[in-house]
Amino acid sequence: IVSKERHSRLQHRLIEAGWYGVTPLAMTLRGVGSLGIGVVVGLSIVLASQSNTLGIVAGALTALVGWRIPSMMLARALKARKEEIQRELPDFLDLLATTVQAGLALNAALVQAVDAVRGALKEELTSMLSEIRLGRPRADAFNALAERVNEDSTSTMVTAIVQAEKLGSNLSVVLAELSKEIRDRRWMQAEEKA
Repeated sequence: IVSKERHSRLQHRLIEAGWYGVTPLAMTLRGVGSLGIGVVVGLSIVLASQSNTLGIVAGALTALVGWRIPSMMLARALKARKEEIQRELPDFLDLLATTVQAGLALNAALVQAVDAVRGALKEELTSMLSEIRLGRPRADAFNALAERVNEDSTSTMVTAIVQAEKLGSNLSVVLAELSKEIRDRRWMQAEEKA
């Protein structure tokens, strides 16, 4: 029912939105079901309007909207999740910088900082920590996190942490600067929206 390319693209979007329990096939079936409901409502509109042109157009539009509803819900969930992660990220980075500066190793600092955050960021970080505990290299787990979330601030954080570890830089300074940069970027975006 779903082509390989569409399956891959839809799977990636579902993961970004945090809908891990929904498969691309189920999402496609939701679209087909919504289309069916839209067609039924559209036909009702056509019959109620006694087959005039406006009724036919309204019926066709209702069917199209019904077909697009699952896709619109996915897009809305994806956007809300990315905004939530972007909102929580600076506080997480501040806490991580403080715990690293206090002398904890990065893995222990991550565990402490993850306990303090909530929402989608906590889910993704907990998943990343589980991968590290199962033996995946930390850099690979961070890169997988960035790929799953697919958000600019998170990708910047992952790149900075991985590079700081490779180069032996002071991680707490890097994290504090990164937190400030993400806050400034969010502030500028809020000003643009205003």
